Amino acid sequence: MLSNELKDLELNKFVKRSLISENPDIYEYEITEYGDTLKEVLMALGAWGRMHRDTLINDK
Repeated sequence: MLSNELKDLELNKFVKRSLISENPDIYEYEITEYGDTLKEVLMALGAWGRMHRDTLINDK
């Protein structure tokens, strides 16, 4: 499952994959400049999620 998600992120140029060592193959993933453009969107989504959680907790 994680492998598929990482492949999709790489395909869409959000992360870059680098081979660190072979046998077994070990890869490192790093965010690209393009992927970093999502930072503000993800921060806003996280803030909304926290607000929503607080709303649900306080409505009990």
